[in-house]
Amino acid sequence: MTLFRKILPVLLLALSAAVALAETSSREKFLEGLRERGLFRLAETYCAEQLRNPDLAPQSRADLTIELARCLAEQAVGSPPVLRGALWQRAEAVCEDFFEAHPRNTHLLLVRFQAALGMLTRGELARQEASVVGDKAQLIDEARRSLSAAIARLRRLSEQVELQLRERSLSRKTKPGELSIAELGALQTNINYQFARAFRNQAQCYSAASPDRANSLSRAVELLTPLAKLDTSDPAAWSYPIAWNSRLYLASCYRLLGDVDVARRQLGGIMTLSPPPWVRLRVMTERIRLALSTDKLPDALATVGQGRKIENQTSPRLDYAFLETYLAAWRLATKQSGGDAQAKHWQAKAAEQVRVIDE
Repeated sequence: MTLFRKILPVLLLALSAAVALAETSSREKFLEGLRERGLFRLAETYCAEQLRNPDLAPQSRADLTIELARCLAEQAVGSPPVLRGALWQRAEAVCEDFFEAHPRNTHLLLVRFQAALGMLTRGELARQEASVVGDKAQLIDEARRSLSAAIARLRRLSEQVELQLRERSLSRKTKPGELSIAELGALQTNINYQFARAFRNQAQCYSAASPDRANSLSRAVELLTPLAKLDTSDPAAWSYPIAWNSRLYLASCYRLLGDVDVARRQLGGIMTLSPPPWVRLRVMTERIRLALSTDKLPDALATVGQGRKIENQTSPRLDYAFLETYLAAWRLATKQSGGDAQAKHWQAKAAEQVRVIDE
């Protein structure tokens, strides 16, 4: 498992949440369990065998297509670069074959959503890898192309959902198997969230002073602002992860825009809502990055000093932020007169953190 497999939020929201399903089906739970254990071949074989059934119900066919595409995409994220290309192409082909063979499937929109998410994840991975390598031009180019394609797909999908919402609101009728008005609305909300995620990643493909970076971040902020007002009181609600993630992403967008005070207020506002442990760990991560971006290493070290666990939970993002802090401290010590001992100390801390992440 690579470092990026750990730090990347792979397909952040399940499609079941996008259509406001109350519970995940036993089949989805089974496939999710296989993916979590890295048993991608087994999950892929199961989906492929089920999809060969000519009598498969239309909704089940769409669901299994989505699961197969997710399986291939997640396998690509966790694979060495030399093996990824073929997996991305197969994930893409699974969706494209569905579009061609089943253009009237009532859940076609959800398969289109998965295709857009796969392209977005591909761009996000390339962008993240580019941030830690020396020769990053090729990865940045791949990230820009994939993110632009994802944004175009999300835009077309958003238009299709809006059209169906208008038609459905006029007729007030839902045909058997079709997404309801509430489900279409939930899907539109999720599309807007993924739009913001794509724009935020796109912004990070450009230099800090670039107008393209500012434009993409501004568009992300515009999309995230209403999403950050969603209710956070019900963990069972389909919008629960979007509500928290939108607040967190909004803070990071303000940081990337250089609006430090607004970013701090945003993080403070999150903490007033009694967030769950995983959100508090993300707040710690963002506070570290905010401190490092403003050359306030002592503040970053103070946050690191709070430890990497909350209620026995850890976060790959926070672990990586710890590593960034140790490296910043090591670089500073190497520039100071007589800082050899401190430099060795922080170098050792960084090496230990790499071991923690690797495990």
